[in-house]
Amino acid sequence: MSTSSEILHSPKIRFVILEHLSPGPYPGGDALSSDSPEIKQRRESQRALARLALLNRSLSGDVLDVLWRYIDDISYVLHALKAYSPKQHILTDTITKTDWERFQGYASRVRELRVGDVAVIHPSVWVILARWCMHAPLLPKLERLIGLTIDTSSLACITLLVSESLRGIKLHIPGPAEESIVNMAILAIKPCFDSLTSLVVDDQAAVHSGRPNAVRFWELSGLETLRVLHKIALTAPTVQALAAFSHLRTLQLALSKMPPVDEKAIRSGFPNLRELELSDSIYAISAFLTATAPAKLESLAITSPNLCTQANTSYEIPGSFEYKKEVLELKPIYAVLTPALRRFCARFSCTSGCAIRSHLSDSSVLLPGLLRAAPALQDISFVFQDTNFRVADEVLLALADGWPELTSLELATRKSPPPAAARGRSSPDNISIHIRRYSYSPDRRPYAPRYDPSPPRFAPLPRHPSVKTVAIFAHGHPRLTRLVLPSLDLRAHPDLATVPALNSSLRQLEFCALERGVPLFEYALALDLLFPRLDLAGAEALIPADGRSAPADAGGRGASAEGDEECDRTAELRLLLRALQEGRAGTYRNRHSGNMGGGGAEARSDALDGGTHAIRLILETEDPKPDSVPEGTRTESSRSPHYPAYRTRSPSTRSPSTRRSPSPY
Repeated sequence: MSTSSEILHSPKIRFVILEHLSPGPYPGGDALSSDSPEIKQRRESQRALARLALLNRSLSGDVLDVLWRYIDDISYVLHALKAYSPKQHILTDTITKTDWERFQGYASRVRELRVGDVAVIHPSVWVILARWCMHAPLLPKLERLIGLTIDTSSLACITLLVSESLRGIKLHIPGPAEESIVNMAILAIKPCFDSLTSLVVDDQAAVHSGRPNAVRFWELSGLETLRVLHKIALTAPTVQALAAFSHLRTLQLALSKMPPVDEKAIRSGFPNLRELELSDSIYAISAFLTATAPAKLESLAITSPNLCTQANTSYEIPGSFEYKKEVLELKPIYAVLTPALRRFCARFSCTSGCAIRSHLSDSSVLLPGLLRAAPALQDISFVFQDTNFRVADEVLLALADGWPELTSLELATRKSPPPAAARGRSSPDNISIHIRRYSYSPDRRPYAPRYDPSPPRFAPLPRHPSVKTVAIFAHGHPRLTRLVLPSLDLRAHPDLATVPALNSSLRQLEFCALERGVPLFEYALALDLLFPRLDLAGAEALIPADGRSAPADAGGRGASAEGDEECDRTAELRLLLRALQEGRAGTYRNRHSGNMGGGGAEARSDALDGGTHAIRLILETEDPKPDSVPEGTRTESSRSPHYPAYRTRSPSTRSPSTRRSPSPY
């Protein structure tokens, strides 16, 4: 027996190989398109398994078990019937006993099924299959059923798929669903409720019509995972019943109402809850956490939309055109956090175009308060959608070593894409509305504030973190691999002569917005020295096919005329960093060794072949002066595995005219 045959007959090695080829559970529930990278990867894995099953008969049984374990559409199961027509979605011939036995051999391997679009399948298919099943389930060993939409077309399919082996179900009840159809479907699924460990329900019919919830999930005490995606008005008995679930580890609720609850009655509730996701106003989320106070919580994710409607009515400040609302606080949420918390994610949104400076307390209160409440966090995420938030430089510097186990920090500000009708140039109507709001109205005289010699009523905005502060923060968190910040201070010019070569493990660095009018080349040089391991895959996709880009003017702006959309400066910085990585094999980027060795020219040529367009774009966008280009050499192997406290360039690498005062990092 050859060595390869011995390897294939080893159960452990065979298991590792097949698990590597397995497509795994369906990603992202059932909302992914067929063109997404995840779905394309699944198709490649399924094709590889199918080829392996055809080429090796001794492995075909194990390979088919892996191939049929996760099915992405119910029609793929029906393809195993010779009488089924994939184009017409109907049985064009009678099913023989041999065909049915062959079909059962494949159907018994299915463990997870994403139902898919059942409406395209002719109803007669389910009638014929029901006769052959003889009151038995179509997939006898099915454990997880996702993407199941309850409507008229799926009712017959549901009766065939429900089995005692089911452990997880994801249900979607659309708003127009008839109440009688929903009741019959739930009646068919009800026998397996007691054996469920995972339930995801989205009952939009109860939201739109005001009917009671079709699934009384608060009575299923054996659940380990419960996700309620539709808005639900909790009652005190419902909260107490959920808190009594002894096996519940993951809970997701979309709150619409949080009633007063006796804290003493459920203070010992949620004994094993590890992951909690809540969405509603900050006040409702705070009330739920205060009433329940999970003691073993490891992950908390909160989503609070429409911050404008959560604060008090706006009022005008005398002598100013600026409006202010009550600042919302997260202190009640922080008060119930435990030291065991490892992940904290918060997403806040506001109406697009909101002019309020900040609905939440600034970073000097938000981040240090989280540090005091949960010092062992590993993943922190604050996302502000269509609202303002600024991280002060001194705040990030004060948190330089705040979370020793931190691996990801996201402090992001995002903007929703404008409507299709508003993506062009501003119309005269929009301009007139802007003028009437702030300075002119045809029915009254313009308001002229009186001269007030007192100091301004609003303190100046804090400065964004500088490159130096970002480096200090990354150095204080050695396990940090992802860092997202709202912006970078482009007024604090980096001194390249004093930038250390960090051996940082940071892989993702993102700034949500960058100031226009400041060239980014030297900032990219500093960031490349600090974080040489950034994952910049896909940056070259931003370059046009011809490799050309609009040249930049003296201020670092693109060639777009004034009034056009702002150029994406974050993409520009990403391209600069990618170009520096591609050209790192050149002598001008090798910092610590004086010679390249025998393969220097070849390595440099190989590095430029894959990024010629990127480097050409950078040279056209920003052509640095010869005396500002860092000299010396640097190789990956010459870097120390530990962070050097202070490593600078030789004084001879820069001319005295361009050197600045040292700024140790």
